[in-house]
Amino acid sequence: MIVLRKALWGVLVVILLVVAVLVTGVFTSKGSAAVVVKVSTTKEGNITKDVFANGKIESKVIKEQFVTSGGVIEKIHVKKGDPVKKGQELLTLSTTDLNAKLKQEKHQLQVNLAEKEKFLKDQEKVRKQTFETVKKEMSETGSAVSLESFDENSAVDEKLYDLKIQDAESNIDDIQKKLEKNQLFADIDGIVTGISVKEGQEITLGTSSFMITNVSQLQIKANLAENDANLAKVGMKVKVSGDAFTNTYAGSISYISPVAVTSELDAKESVVEFKVDLEQPNVELRPGYKATVQLTIENAAHHIVPLSAVKRDGKQSYVFKVVDNKAVRTNVKLGEENDEFIEVLEGLQPGDQFIEGPSADVKEGIQVVIK
Repeated sequence: MIVLRKALWGVLVVILLVVAVLVTGVFTSKGSAAVVVKVSTTKEGNITKDVFANGKIESKVIKEQFVTSGGVIEKIHVKKGDPVKKGQELLTLSTTDLNAKLKQEKHQLQVNLAEKEKFLKDQEKVRKQTFETVKKEMSETGSAVSLESFDENSAVDEKLYDLKIQDAESNIDDIQKKLEKNQLFADIDGIVTGISVKEGQEITLGTSSFMITNVSQLQIKANLAENDANLAKVGMKVKVSGDAFTNTYAGSISYISPVAVTSELDAKESVVEFKVDLEQPNVELRPGYKATVQLTIENAAHHIVPLSAVKRDGKQSYVFKVVDNKAVRTNVKLGEENDEFIEVLEGLQPGDQFIEGPSADVKEGIQVVIK
């Protein structure tokens, strides 16, 4: 019985000694309680950040068609929304007036040709008569016979007839070219998305008449906030989604505007336009649909820490480093962040230990116990 009591007293003494050691370990020399903390070591890493931009789907190829001749529209062969193929007839101009003018000019040409022919025959007769007269006069005076003056005047008159003939031929050629252009044909495959003329309307050369949109070559036009614009690069891969379609589509940035403009949504903000080429557009995508472009941006490698490690005092950010088992407040300069980590640009060195998620009990200089 005495032996058992001695054994129990021995166990009790050991327990008391262990408790004393633990109590001594969790109190500082000043008597302040130490705080148990979770500690990590700084490491290098990349912050991956998702940036979203709203935009619209549009066609990369929109062709405005202009008539190549003037006249009255006799027939429009398509309506808005119709699919068309390159070379398909869009409209026909009336040829009634042109055919009447062509007939008139052809008649005038025949008249001019006949007048010239008659003139040449008459001139030949007159020349013979003139030659005989001049010959008789010259024989009496002994001078040489010359019809130079007569021939010069005759050549001038003949030239006038030639000009009339050329004018009629030119008019005929112009009318025939207009007749050849009395039809307008589609320049590209696509959908008729606009018609700005109507049957019976008299139009002039160069009048805008149709808009044709190629819906198989689509792109997204969107705006990036000015703070994100420098993060985007031509060729960067993106994802495109929208409420009007079910699938998510892959694409790449094909263009970034060199200038910023005022946002239509907020006059105080500037935005930069960019365009995205879709890799495999589907029939469910239509020009005019709203779309959201997701850019995943990876920054250059920096020291990164969990968001929970960073505290803020007004505008100043800081972390608690662990130095000689004490918490040391260290001001830091921060960079980009994502849902888990944030860049520390200044304030930490490789291998520094810092406290994750410091509680309100963690103060400058307090003794800490690492989990």
